[in-house]
Amino acid sequence: EANSSVTSKKEHQRRHTQNSRAKLNSKFDELLALIQPLYNVDRRHTPHRSEVLDYAIHAYNDLTERKIFLETEIALSSEKSLNTYLKSFVESNMDITSVLEFYVSMICAKKQWRHGEVWRPNRSSGLLTLTGSAIHRTVMGEELERVRRFLAESRSLEIRPPEDLIGRVFVTQRTEWMNDLEDAEVFVRAQSAKNASLKSVFALPICDRNNNILAVTTFFSQEVREYDSTTVSLSSELAESVVHAFDEILANKQGQASA
Repeated sequence: EANSSVTSKKEHQRRHTQNSRAKLNSKFDELLALIQPLYNVDRRHTPHRSEVLDYAIHAYNDLTERKIFLETEIALSSEKSLNTYLKSFVESNMDITSVLEFYVSMICAKKQWRHGEVWRPNRSSGLLTLTGSAIHRTVMGEELERVRRFLAESRSLEIRPPEDLIGRVFVTQRTEWMNDLEDAEVFVRAQSAKNASLKSVFALPICDRNNNILAVTTFFSQEVREYDSTTVSLSSELAESVVHAFDEILANKQGQASA
C-alpha cells in the first residue's frame, strides 16, 4: 500500500512536469509567432529558446524606445503639451535629481545620445559628484557593460570646479562640446572614456530662475558628433522648461503647506 502511494505521487509529479513543459513550449511557440514578422526569423529553422528570449528582449526594448520617443515628440509638439507632460512627472517626483534624470533621458531619446549624466555639487564640500544618469534603450550587450563600467568609475570621482569639463561648465555656466576626449588634463576621465569607446560629449549647465547653477548635465556618443546648434538650443530650452515646472510645483506645494 505504501509503495502504491509512492508510485501514485511519482506518476502525479510526472504528469505535472509534462503538462508544465507542454504549456511552456506552447508559450514559446506563441512568442516566436509574434516575433517572426518583426525580425524576419527564418521559418525553416526553429530558434533555440535562448534565441527566442533574445528576440523578445530586443522587441521589448524597441517598443519601449518607441514609446519614449513618441512621448517626447508629443511633449515637444507644443508648449502646452510640454508643460502638461512635465508637470505630470514632476508632481510625482519632487526630487530635483530624479527630475533631471528624466530630462536627460528625454534628450538621449530625442537626440540619440548613448547615455547622459547629472552632476551636482555637494552641499558641504562644493565638489561635483555624479548623482544621476540615463542610458539609451538601444544600448545593449558589450556596449551596455562598457557604459555601466564608465558610470561606476565616474561615481567615485569628486570634481573641484573649475577642474575638468564638468567643473568648467559649472563655473562658466556655458555649454561645451568636445570631440577629443583623450587629453586627461582637459577631461579627467580620458582613459575611462577610451575604454568605453566614447568619442564626443556635450555638457550643459542647468540653472534656476535666478541663474543659480543647480547641476551640469553631460551627453555622450560612441561616434564623433559635430557641434549642432539645434541640439544645444533644444536641450537648453527643455532644461529651462523642466526647472520652471519643478519650481512652480514646489512653490505651490510650499504655499499649500503654509496655508
